[in-house]
Amino acid sequence: MSTRLIRLICVCARSMALPAKYAGQYVQCPDCRAMLLIPTSEEDLTLLRWICRCGQRFKARPCIAGRKVRCPKCASEVMIPSSVEHATFLEENFVLDDKSGIVQRVQ
Repeated sequence: MSTRLIRLICVCARSMALPAKYAGQYVQCPDCRAMLLIPTSEEDLTLLRWICRCGQRFKARPCIAGRKVRCPKCASEVMIPSSVEHATFLEENFVLDDKSGIVQRVQ
């Protein structure tokens, strides 16, 4: 039986994967010592999502929109989008399939 993992990326660019049983708890980044809250399934739905120009996917809480983070893949500095920028990104890049109810990336 496989354990579902929750993936986190710290503002210092450290990537972590933690078992879902720790959702709602805090974990300390081993690199920068920042305390990170592991999101629950409900919280995960409210997170901002965006993609770096190198293809690295990100997600963050809306309360830290406007901060800069370093991409762990290409090391470039990436700005966390505002909720408005996030909504625009979703509208431009994803579409809801009315029949299946599945959101798909626009090709």
